[in-house]
Amino acid sequence: MLTEQTPDSVLWNEVQKNSANAFALLFKRYWSAAFTSAFAHLKDKGACADLVQDIFLSIWEKRHNLAIDSFKPYLQASARYHVYRFMRAKKVSPMLYIDDLSKITLETGYLIQSPEVSTFELQKEIDQFLVKLPKRCQEIFCLSRRENLSNDEIAARLEISKRTVENQLTYALREIRILLKDVPGDFV
Repeated sequence: MLTEQTPDSVLWNEVQKNSANAFALLFKRYWSAAFTSAFAHLKDKGACADLVQDIFLSIWEKRHNLAIDSFKPYLQASARYHVYRFMRAKKVSPMLYIDDLSKITLETGYLIQSPEVSTFELQKEIDQFLVKLPKRCQEIFCLSRRENLSNDEIAARLEISKRTVENQLTYALREIRILLKDVPGDFV
């Protein structure tokens, strides 16, 4: 007869023989330990309760294939694994696969280029605007954005201070942002 004093190893052997009573005793014995372990990381009671339920469900479903020597450490490790998996899943953005790119719209949350604003046309607009900037400002902008030089490299090449480079870039970018304020996306 199984009781609350029955050792874990005996209970686990009975679980592997499909004893729901033995499983209920292990569940009762270790639910709070698994919950506490998960809660230490998540600080979300609802999510932790769901994770612990998932852990025990997984143990029940895989009971014939699992080799658990020490139940409490196994549950704590499993809780940590489920917490990390849960946290990683929350960080991942869902991906939408579309066969026909013409079906992508701004409502789907993705940036698209309409026929009116192609990359070529956008580049042409920026080039026309750059001509209106002072020569030194144009040069610094081109070195930064087209040749991908750092502010330090630009300052050394032009023999000016890094602060001057920063000021000129700030000015050019502010003016370009004003020019492109109606264009969706972040092109600068």
